[in-house]
Amino acid sequence: ASRIVLEITETAAVQFFEESCRKLQALKEMGFRIALDDFGTGHSSLNYLMQLPVDMIKIDRSFIGRIGENRKSREIVRLALDIASTLELETVAEGVETTEQMNFLIENGCRSVQGYLTGQPAPLGELVV
Repeated sequence: ASRIVLEITETAAVQFFEESCRKLQALKEMGFRIALDDFGTGHSSLNYLMQLPVDMIKIDRSFIGRIGENRKSREIVRLALDIASTLELETVAEGVETTEQMNFLIENGCRSVQGYLTGQPAPLGELVV
């Protein structure tokens, strides 16, 4: 189970906070890893992030997509990466489509990405493992 990552959106985790904490903790005790998806788009609160039993955050594509054109997006992504590092959480950047975005993320400590730059969705039969 330790290689399986279960995702919960930030909005769902916060909306049902106490129940989410209990259930996520139970899943962690079974060996699953937990990712907080769409980080930054919901009711973001550092207090929630401190209390939720998560192993990683997935920075929402809405921030990643604007890295090249919007200083505020760059700073928000940089801060999210810094916070995750401080809390010893892994990070995944969603929606990476350009080398400019990838270079920015690497320079700022992000080690995992998802998006068309690294691979497009494909039918199961076409995946190379």
